[in-house]
Amino acid sequence: MEVSIVIEKMMILVLIMLVGFIARKAKLTDDVANRYLSRLLINVFLVCSILRSTVNVDPVLSGREMLILFGLFALGFAIYWLMGFLTVTVFPMKKDRGITILLMVFINTVFLGFPIIEGLYGSEAIFAASLSTIIFNVLLYTAGVALLTKDSRGSFSFRELLNAPVVAVLISLILFFTGIRVPVVIEETISTIAAGTVPLSMIIIGTSLGGIAYREIFTDWRPYVISAVRLLVCPLLCALVFRHLTDNAMMLGVLVILSACPPAVMLTPFCIDYGQDATLASKTICIATVLSVITIPLVLWIAL
Repeated sequence: MEVSIVIEKMMILVLIMLVGFIARKAKLTDDVANRYLSRLLINVFLVCSILRSTVNVDPVLSGREMLILFGLFALGFAIYWLMGFLTVTVFPMKKDRGITILLMVFINTVFLGFPIIEGLYGSEAIFAASLSTIIFNVLLYTAGVALLTKDSRGSFSFRELLNAPVVAVLISLILFFTGIRVPVVIEETISTIAAGTVPLSMIIIGTSLGGIAYREIFTDWRPYVISAVRLLVCPLLCALVFRHLTDNAMMLGVLVILSACPPAVMLTPFCIDYGQDATLASKTICIATVLSVITIPLVLWIAL
């Protein structure tokens, strides 16, 4: 892969993120606005991005390839989980064991991974990448909840698994396998809304970073260890494994890009919802997101 293309795409994303950062510092937005914008992004803009990948387009992958890709995503999450377990075992992080594993497993695929994939492989690849959201949500609301609660069974509702992006993936699967066509006016409406997914997602990241006191971040060693494993060890290990399991360049690219993403922004409110100290999560997300500007192009240059 041409590394200059990746760097160019990352710089565009960083500049959009900087707009969000400046907007937060200028007090044009706050945490309350960010929560509502995040909901809007996930439930409207992301849904349209996923649907756009299959509405009236010829799929880039066959049904068999989609099943293989789904299995590879599952394998990827298993690798992330293993690396999280090894990290809390090797380093003195037992007090933050659950949060550390969450930061390793649940990554910013939607806000950061999807825009990069769309920029490099086109909107058709978003449907392929969106299959990872099914595994993401199932794990987050089962094993993820169990990590943050004393009850090892976890307390969750199956309705939480059927959120808007997962429903959009299921609808896309129906469109994919049936070949159903929709009216052009609906296709254009979906495409127009979906076009705002990338800038809005990066602005949200920027406004989130703008609300953190940086002086409190850089004195803690834990976020750097987690970031190093998350941003370098995980994707390079995944690339080594996946290169032997698929010869489809687009599938390999999607898998490696997603594996190279920093922790998901939503983990901070997720930890708070379950009564956990979200300080480590916020610090790690901030540092890893900034470092990913360098590590993602580096990983793709090495792995692809």
